[in-house]
Amino acid sequence: MVSIAEARNKRSSSYEVKGISKISVAGFKSIYDEKSISIYPLTILSGSNSSGKSSIFQPLLMMKQTMEESYDPGDLLIDGPHVRYYSAKEFLSKIGNEVADKFSITIEVDGEKSIRETFKRGKNKPVELVEASFTSKKSNVRLKPGMDEKDLIKKYWFFNDQYESFRKSLNSFILDNKRLSDNGIDTDNLNIGLKILRKRCMLNVVFSVTGAYGKAIISPSVLPIPGFEDLSRVENHILGIIHVPTLRGNPQRVYKTTAVGPQFPGTLDNYVASIINHWKVTNNPALNKLGNWLKTLGLTWKIDAKQINDTQVEILLHRLPKKTSDPEDMVNIADVGFGVSQVLPVLVALLVAKRDQIVYIEQPEIHLHPRAQYKLAEMLVETANRGVKVVIETHSMLLLTGIQTYIAEGKITTDNVKLHWFSRNDDGVTDVISTSFDKRGSFGECPIDFAEIELEADSRYLDASELHPVD
Repeated sequence: MVSIAEARNKRSSSYEVKGISKISVAGFKSIYDEKSISIYPLTILSGSNSSGKSSIFQPLLMMKQTMEESYDPGDLLIDGPHVRYYSAKEFLSKIGNEVADKFSITIEVDGEKSIRETFKRGKNKPVELVEASFTSKKSNVRLKPGMDEKDLIKKYWFFNDQYESFRKSLNSFILDNKRLSDNGIDTDNLNIGLKILRKRCMLNVVFSVTGAYGKAIISPSVLPIPGFEDLSRVENHILGIIHVPTLRGNPQRVYKTTAVGPQFPGTLDNYVASIINHWKVTNNPALNKLGNWLKTLGLTWKIDAKQINDTQVEILLHRLPKKTSDPEDMVNIADVGFGVSQVLPVLVALLVAKRDQIVYIEQPEIHLHPRAQYKLAEMLVETANRGVKVVIETHSMLLLTGIQTYIAEGKITTDNVKLHWFSRNDDGVTDVISTSFDKRGSFGECPIDFAEIELEADSRYLDASELHPVD
C-alpha cells in the first residue's frame, strides 16, 4: 500500500507531511480486519449508518481522553467525554460466534513512522495494553509489559549502548554527590536497570535507579527509541485533536469560563463561548471572520460575547440575518434557532485550529438548511488550505457537492482532499474504499449512492403524483 507521504511526493515534492497522517484499526466493533484511512488536509468519511465511520476514529479518541484525564485511569479510559463504553464487550469485534479478544490502533506520524498499540480485555481491569510497536526507518521495536533488561538488551542493541552511557553518568553523579550518603542512601546497593514503564496508554523503556524496598532514588529516565526520540511530540498530536461531536449540547443562557487553548481537553463545545470572548477582548480578526461565515450560512451577520462575571460568559447574536441600521439589536443564543448553536462549535473549531492540527467533526451539517449545508463547504476548504487537517463524517450530498465544486473551480487542489467510503459486507464487517478526486471534482467509481437515492425518491413521487389528475 502506498503511504500518504509517497503519494503526495509523487504529486508535489515541496509538500511536507507533518502530524498524524494515517490511522489503522482492527478488532474494533465492525472493523474486524484492519482498515486504514489516510489523513489529508480535507478528509471525508462517508457511507451508510453503522458502517464504521465513527468506529475508526474512536480508539484514537479513547487514547486522547486517557491522556487528558486528571488522574491515571489505567491503560485505556473507555468511558470519557469523547467515547463512552461500559465494557470491552461493547466494542470488541464479533463476527457470528467469533469474538475478538483484542483490538489495535496504528498511528502513522509524519508519513514515515508509526506506533501500533494493542489492547486486550483484562482479567483484573476492563482493558490492558499488551503491546506497543514502534516502526521507523531507524528501528522496529516491540515492547510488552513485563519485559526485563535482558530481553531489551538482547533484542535491541541500541538500548545496551544507552544503558552503558547512563551507568557511567550515574557513577559520576554518585561520586560527586555526597548528599546521597548523607541522606542515608546506600549507594553501594542501588538497583540499576532497564524496565518497561506505562505512561497512561503508552509504553516507555526507562532507566531505573531504586534503593531499599524499591524506592526510586532518581526519577526514571526515558530511553529514546531510534526514530522516536521525541515521543512527547506524538502524544501532543493526539492531545491536540479538536473534537466536535454530533451531540453539541443545548444552547445555554450562560456558559462557564474556560481556557482558550492551544489544547482542548474534552469536546470543543465546552470552550466556544470563552474562545469568542477571548477573540473580542484581544481584537482577534477571527471574530469578524466568524460573523462573516455565519452571514454566508444565512444565520446572522454579527456575533458577540459578554463576560457576565468571573465564571460565566454569554453569547449574543444579531436578531436578523442581514446587516441593519441597528447593530446593537442582539439576542441571547438561547433565543435563536437551534441550528446556530449546533454549527457554532464547527465554525469556531475551524478558526481556532492551527496548521497540522486535526479537527474531527461529526456531521457538521446537522440542523442546517440545505443551502447552508452547501455553503459550509467554503469554510471547510478555506481551513484545509491553511494546513489544518479537517476530518468530517458526513451524510450530506449537498456538502460533498460543494467540496467537488471548489475542487473543479481550482480553489483546493486534488492533493489535499481524500474520500473514504464505508460499507459493511454480508458478515457485517466494515469495508473501506478510499478514493481521490480528479480536477473536475469527480471521485471515480466510489459507490456513493446519495444522488441515486434522491433520484429514486423524486421518481417515485412523480409517478405517484401523476395518478391524481389536476383539478
